[in-house]
Amino acid sequence: MWVLLLWTLNVLSVSCLAAAMGKHQRDLFGHTLVEQQTLVLQLVGSVLVFISMILGILVWGGSIGVPVLIGVLAFAALLVMLMITYKPKGFIALNVGAFILSVLTVGAIVF
Repeated sequence: MWVLLLWTLNVLSVSCLAAAMGKHQRDLFGHTLVEQQTLVLQLVGSVLVFISMILGILVWGGSIGVPVLIGVLAFAALLVMLMITYKPKGFIALNVGAFILSVLTVGAIVF
């Protein structure tokens, strides 16, 4: 369950960081966003990566948590990259699904 939570957090974080890039903004939204929106996307993406790193270290310790995070982050980045490249219209659906799955995973871990 923890790996699934890390994966969903990393999908959301990589999506935010990718959406903060000008080229991807034109692909996803049809125009570039204003500077404040870009900074918010960068901040949210960075905070989510940091949260997933802290979570991985708390669950598995530093020697296992960081490599697990890097592996999960690689798979999340691969999925986001393929989605932006081949199906940019499904990008929003991917993020909504990842958010719902992360909420359900947190619920399963807590209860």
